[in-house]
Amino acid sequence: MTKTVLITGATGFLGAHIVRSYSNSNYKIICTRRNQSDLWRCADIPNISWINIEQDNWKAKVVDEQPDIIIHSAWEGVISDSRDNWKGQVNNLGFLFDLLLIAKEICCKKFIGIGSQAEYGLLEERVNEQVEAKPHTAYGLAKFLAMQSTKTFCNIHSINWYWIRVFSVFGEYDNNNWLIPSLIKKLLNNQNMDLTGGEQKYDYVYARDLAKMILLLSQSAADNGIYNLSSNSSISLKSLILEIREIICSKSVLNFGAVPYRAGQSMLMEGDCHKYFQQVTNFEYSPLNTGLQKTIDFYKELIKQANESI
Repeated sequence: MTKTVLITGATGFLGAHIVRSYSNSNYKIICTRRNQSDLWRCADIPNISWINIEQDNWKAKVVDEQPDIIIHSAWEGVISDSRDNWKGQVNNLGFLFDLLLIAKEICCKKFIGIGSQAEYGLLEERVNEQVEAKPHTAYGLAKFLAMQSTKTFCNIHSINWYWIRVFSVFGEYDNNNWLIPSLIKKLLNNQNMDLTGGEQKYDYVYARDLAKMILLLSQSAADNGIYNLSSNSSISLKSLILEIREIICSKSVLNFGAVPYRAGQSMLMEGDCHKYFQQVTNFEYSPLNTGLQKTIDFYKELIKQANESI
């Protein structure tokens, strides 16, 4: 029997990759949207049923679909300028509670929430799920409150739940103002750049891999709880940037150290994924250069299409 999955945040970067992963695995897919949502990231994915959450009857429509799995990826205020907007961040909890109440009403099999490494706060070493959360931003605290709410509600109502703490992600369909897409475009144009020292060490996971990891988790009999999802292998930003420049064969001059680190700069974001490997599968990641090449090819094509439309 075909299972039904409800995915919120499907028009966003990570959400769209999650939709693609389920689309390739014989699920009936229901996605939420708003009036102003741009569906371009999902335009080529067949057979998505959209529910507009700005319509009064959206909850009844979700109930009618009886999703077996709910994946809550939607979140307002992800960009850096919004991460310390306390009121805006906490407002995200309202939509979460709506979904949890729906999950209870339909006896949903599994509820998966997308959290963030920001829940841990500033890191000094690689962290596993046993490390105490010490968020230092409104965004991190709101995500942590969302996790606690999901955990408590689902435990009370016997709903299987998973909370995904995502670390650094790259891939196709990312927002243009994030590091890797903006970097690729400048390198393709051979622009010289002033950069920080690039000593930050992050776990960069390819978005397609992350989406597949979430799919496999939802299909597993893993214990309820928090799961770190990252590449489980860190790289310095300087090394990453040089790798991208090499793949592109760019002539850009990169002035590392010309820009000071911002106040409160996270110098380390490393997530230990061994719980996932033990509970779900010993996941085989795409090689970093393979993911980067596919991402670069994607943005090359976008630029080509944009130039052709002028």
